[in-house]
Amino acid sequence: MLNTMRASSVRFSQPWQYYALLDIFSKFRTEHDIAGKAMIYAACSAMRARNAISTKPIS
Repeated sequence: MLNTMRASSVRFSQPWQYYALLDIFSKFRTEHDIAGKAMIYAACSAMRARNAISTKPIS
């Protein structure tokens, strides 16, 4: 019989390493009716990701 471990118990880094993920995403959409059959629509989005590996705790 194979000895299988649960995925949550498997480490992918060394025990003395700290790994931090920070993902920020924002989205903005707007529309405006300028006449009976005309409309202006705009959308934009931005994303910032910070991934860090360190031997000290990351704040």
